[in-house]
Amino acid sequence: MTRPGARLLAAAATLAAIPVVAACAGAPAGDGGGGPTTAGGPAREEVPPSQLVGLWRVDAEGESEDTWVQIGSPYSPHDLTLWRECGAISGWWLPGAGAMLTSIESWSGACGDGAGAVDWLLAVDGFAADGEDRVLLDAEGEVLATLSLDGEPPPHPDVADELRTQPELTEEQAAELDVRPEPLPNGTEPAAAEEVLGRWVPVETYETDPFIELLDDGTWTGSDGCNGVGGRWLLDDELVLLVTSGPQTLIGCEGENLGSMLVGSAWLVVDGDTLTFYDAEGTVIGEAARG
Repeated sequence: MTRPGARLLAAAATLAAIPVVAACAGAPAGDGGGGPTTAGGPAREEVPPSQLVGLWRVDAEGESEDTWVQIGSPYSPHDLTLWRECGAISGWWLPGAGAMLTSIESWSGACGDGAGAVDWLLAVDGFAADGEDRVLLDAEGEVLATLSLDGEPPPHPDVADELRTQPELTEEQAAELDVRPEPLPNGTEPAAAEEVLGRWVPVETYETDPFIELLDDGTWTGSDGCNGVGGRWLLDDELVLLVTSGPQTLIGCEGENLGSMLVGSAWLVVDGDTLTFYDAEGTVIGEAARG
């Protein structure tokens, strides 16, 4: 993966805070360059996102042995539920080629501030297979958690039983997770992380100062001129863009919503001081200027 930090990591998308994978057309995946290796052990194997779906016991720093995570659910392949002794913490995940972004939306009262209590889960931006297990990786490729198929959490009065069992994907749901975007037009190359970092503004000038800014810690912020927004971003092993976006107010004013273009993009292309947004079908959906 292309990530900010030591390897210039870059950190689909949401509609009314519901995740949508930006890469949603049907081109086959490339080779992705393979996965990292486990020190003193066999090479980790890159697997398609659909093979991350399951109910897994979690081995992670700070978590008890009675912790599970359900990735995917009968309701949506993008659902994510972390089970602890205190109850459940719920959110969603976005997949790419060896890449993964997560977001937390709710938690049971006994679990307290769910978002603040799962820093390791929110730091995940990669995954791989390690034999029958799955490993979740941070920006440096270090293991944050090892996931094993082992039992299930006890029932909880406030959480549906379907969220503590092994989820089964339909063929359509598996295809939704594993699909790759159409390639860019011939001669067009996707941007690397270092090319897209920084502040971008509309090509047209507005007094309200709309912008987006992509930071090297894997976060982004922006405004359409009146409404602030932000989230996380990541370029996967094939430079396909994954984006999460938080809630946004809906104040009307003159401006341009570059954040919406970012969220709707599968590819970013930089030519000089121009950033072009391409959707999953390889179609241009907008442009911005370095600002």
